[in-house]
Amino acid sequence: MKKWILATAMLAAVLLSACSGTRSTSENVEHELGISLPETTSVTYADTHGGFHGDGETWIALNFTAEGAEELSGQLSEEGWQPLPMEGELRAAVYGGELDGVNYGDGVFARYSVSAPVNGWYWFFDRHSEATDPHSADGLLGRYSMNYSAAVFDADRNTLYYYELDT
Repeated sequence: MKKWILATAMLAAVLLSACSGTRSTSENVEHELGISLPETTSVTYADTHGGFHGDGETWIALNFTAEGAEELSGQLSEEGWQPLPMEGELRAAVYGGELDGVNYGDGVFARYSVSAPVNGWYWFFDRHSEATDPHSADGLLGRYSMNYSAAVFDADRNTLYYYELDT
């Protein structure tokens, strides 16, 4: 009986691992953003999601060669990404600072010890149920919770930053 239970458990583990396709961090970012990334030179990854509700944040920094960054920059302009700088609620949510007399702290870039990019492109997707336009940050800061993904390509550092927040 013990052999049968052990064999069943091992078979289940093998089947589950075979069925769950594993993607690299770069492939996950490609999937989320719907773009093709050049080969990275380094990857930084942090994820605090977990627990019962899955709240947390994901921070990924992908570095590229100068040639790869130039290729990516051309692709982003064709894919409809917006040129930096960010404005309004999105800027306050991602970069921090003050908006309409309210201080929103240091922002995600400061938390990860990166100065806010000035030159490049950005992408935003609001996953909150109250979002009327998922590519607009209007109303983002007035909600009790935030569920969004943002990406910023820093053309000066040849780095793509991907950030996901679920509260």
